[in-house]
Amino acid sequence: MSKYKIIILLSLALAACACSNTNGNAPSPTDAPTVEWPTASSLAAVASPANDLPAGKTLDELVPKQWQILANHESAMTKGLLNADEIDDIAVVLEAVHAEPGVAPKRALLLALGMGNDLYAEGALNEAIVYSSDEGGVFGDPLVGVGIRDATVFLEHYGGSNWRWSNSYMIDWRNEGWYAVGYSSSSEHLSSPYYEEWKYDAYFGDLIINKVNEDGTEKHETRQLEREKFIKLEQLTRESFDFIHAVPLTYESVSLGFSVTFPESWSDYYIVTEEGPTLNVFFNGESQISQQLPITSEEAAIYLFSIGPLEDAEAYGDLIDGVRKIGEIKGDDYYYYTSTDCSVCLLTHMDDLGEGDPERSLRESDYARYELMNADLESVLLSFTSL
Repeated sequence: MSKYKIIILLSLALAACACSNTNGNAPSPTDAPTVEWPTASSLAAVASPANDLPAGKTLDELVPKQWQILANHESAMTKGLLNADEIDDIAVVLEAVHAEPGVAPKRALLLALGMGNDLYAEGALNEAIVYSSDEGGVFGDPLVGVGIRDATVFLEHYGGSNWRWSNSYMIDWRNEGWYAVGYSSSSEHLSSPYYEEWKYDAYFGDLIINKVNEDGTEKHETRQLEREKFIKLEQLTRESFDFIHAVPLTYESVSLGFSVTFPESWSDYYIVTEEGPTLNVFFNGESQISQQLPITSEEAAIYLFSIGPLEDAEAYGDLIDGVRKIGEIKGDDYYYYTSTDCSVCLLTHMDDLGEGDPERSLRESDYARYELMNADLESVLLSFTSL
């Protein structure tokens, strides 16, 4: 028997022993949600209302002295419902009172919750993401404006010359603070069919990419990134969403004859090994227990699942579960399967740890990470591609 089969069998046996006192089975994979854009409306009802707020301020009192409300722009200010109290809240674009000669004044975004009677709670200010009037190229001032739709603030820009670009930041009031919850961008050439659009939804981690190439051919792609990666408004910069352009973690094997793509959020938490025609995937966390079973001379991890031909899966007998076909390679069927026992439930066992033991928090963190990864499993299996 090969070393990897021995390793996986040992992993499953350890899991069976460790999980004997655990209630329930391993979490099952969930289908990736259907993308709706924007998604904020579905969560608006659970947004946190403003509680125990200090005495309100008028808008003039809310604007810092070095700033003023942007004048002569019809979409520089908007009101709407951003929390659950049914009182209009406000989003305002500001402009610096003073600027260097020949330089366009800086701009900022101010958000505040309404308290009624034209009074507002203390606002939050971002000085990084609003483009100045001279940043739109030949097009001119790139600021489209701010709007409120589905309990979400949209800050939108559009500019360029023959090459046109746009971007939009989506910001919500949640967990007693303002957070960026989505981003979209596009680029196009006015004299060719070329068009490219990226839409990112932080709630579900969905990234949608739509492209039209120079020859008019279209390409549509969906990627699964880390869920609920919200960015606090005060920390938001123009580079904050650069991560959506990261190259996916595609594992391509000529010897296996197929490739699979893992979400970027899996980075540093998984290990892939090959055994004959089969791909084995392991969870590699930060806790000691997640690193207790060596799978190579240098690595250790907990078994997650395999992809391979059915005859290879059947070698494990009754130790496997969830077997289902996910694709073909040269006429041969390939299957996904996992263990009958919850290998990662090793992470939930705390009997050997005292209160305050650092290993306890590491196990809890690892298991939370695994649950996020497990929710992405369907997208990994759908990425199975014959070479």
